[in-house]
Amino acid sequence: MARRKQVQEPDSTTATQEPPAPHEQPDFDDAIAARQQAAAVASDLTHSTRLPEDPVPLESARGHAAKVGQQKPGYTAAGKRDAVIGASHREYQDKENRIYLSIIKFDEKPSPEVIKMLRASEFDWNQENKEWIRPVRFATRQQDRITADRIFDDVCQMIRQERGISHDFGGV
Repeated sequence: MARRKQVQEPDSTTATQEPPAPHEQPDFDDAIAARQQAAAVASDLTHSTRLPEDPVPLESARGHAAKVGQQKPGYTAAGKRDAVIGASHREYQDKENRIYLSIIKFDEKPSPEVIKMLRASEFDWNQENKEWIRPVRFATRQQDRITADRIFDDVCQMIRQERGISHDFGGV
């Protein structure tokens, strides 16, 4: 004979109880109040730990070497800069229009010898932005970037020799 599972009949006490009304649920209100209190504490903490509106100027934060122009050269997000002679080299990329350029800019007009060297190295003068530009071709982009960087180093060295600057602080 097969065994039958015993079916438990519902308890009469649980069947007659109705769920409490929403306004009678203190746990729900306490949870909302706790969340609101936590959000207020987090907001106060966020506003009390903000940086000042006027941060310390970058020039004073870099230290003494930057102030006297003896900071070692290097690349930044803006490119390469020689602070002593006032020259900078950077790349411009417009991926939508597929335009890639190497750009050399001077604070002062360079000598005719430097201009001749830039023109011989395929740099063209951009009158609108007052800078020297050279296209970076897609097929030879790595070589074009290296060439432009070397030209910038050579131009900086030429200007240093013209001005009688013998040290390498602040640039190339």
